[in-house]
Amino acid sequence: MFKKYTVISGWYGPNNFGDEAILEAIIQKLKSESDSNNEIVVLGVKPSKTSELFPDVISCYQFPNDFKQLVKSVITLDLLKTLYVLMRAKKLYVGGGGFLSDWQSRNIGWLGQILFSKICGARCNLWGVGIGPFNNPIRTKFASLTFRSCIDFAYVRDQVSLDTLKNKLMFSGETRLDADPVAYMDCSKYKSTNQVKNQIIFVPAMYFKNKKFGTDTTKWDDLFDCYIKTLNYLNSLSIDVVVVFFQPDSEQELIVKFAKEIENLEHVVIKAHPDHRSALTDISESKGVFSFRLHGNIMAYASKIDFLPIIYHFKAEEFLKMVGLQDIPKIIVGDGVHIRQTNINWNEWKPEIDKFLLKIEL
Repeated sequence: MFKKYTVISGWYGPNNFGDEAILEAIIQKLKSESDSNNEIVVLGVKPSKTSELFPDVISCYQFPNDFKQLVKSVITLDLLKTLYVLMRAKKLYVGGGGFLSDWQSRNIGWLGQILFSKICGARCNLWGVGIGPFNNPIRTKFASLTFRSCIDFAYVRDQVSLDTLKNKLMFSGETRLDADPVAYMDCSKYKSTNQVKNQIIFVPAMYFKNKKFGTDTTKWDDLFDCYIKTLNYLNSLSIDVVVVFFQPDSEQELIVKFAKEIENLEHVVIKAHPDHRSALTDISESKGVFSFRLHGNIMAYASKIDFLPIIYHFKAEEFLKMVGLQDIPKIIVGDGVHIRQTNINWNEWKPEIDKFLLKIEL
């Protein structure tokens, strides 16, 4: 069968700014290649949103990840379209976002599409992903078998992921260790003016408040308290702050919570961005970025803007190492699982904030 598609598979469509930026970075890369005449197909979870953001690619539903999704995709015939695309795929790029693991979700969907694509003759690549953790023995064996038999090339974004891939999943194929694809994205078109605004972009997120952390919300309360103290402190210095949410469709509760806290702060506003490109424009025209979200920091890096990372996971520290910025000011909020345990208190945040403000001359 004639192969005509280059397929990118990931968690695209829910308007998670980080994931959509990953997709844009991969599309940029593919269009610069010699075989860029292949039609690009994106497998995601909300094809309508992908088509809105990327009208020049074909958008289809992701491979079903559980029985309920399988039944629905059969009834709607979406599965037939997905299978047809994979049968005609010349290359498959499994591109995230985030981690390929069995910690937060089942892995049957993305492993199944890799197996099916390889059977149909596609070259299968992992592209700019994190790997792990893998805790379930059966799923770990399935992932190991799939990677060893089907993956032709694996580009991972941090050393921990590379170690997991080689040592736990026993992958011995060709690999590349490099920073997240978004770090290399061309962001010049998002800077609408050469004038830098005298403002900070602040990207928070809710953490320490889900079933993975049990019923104790003390650490989330401490984290939110430090968020608000940071905004109050910047406001007291007459520094303009724009608060940006990277998952606006699923963060409405958090947006309301912030809105109540900042309503009397003259220099702090919440700005609703429709997509990652709008957020990138604000980032690229700012003096600096404070971000809990990994891709808030990576998008700042790609835009050549200084950033102060609020680090909750080793993936953020690993990114800093990959780009040689491990010594910049940073704030660690460790849960003892994904990164070393730390206390969360304002007295430890303020010195790092002051160092960062001095660096960017605010």
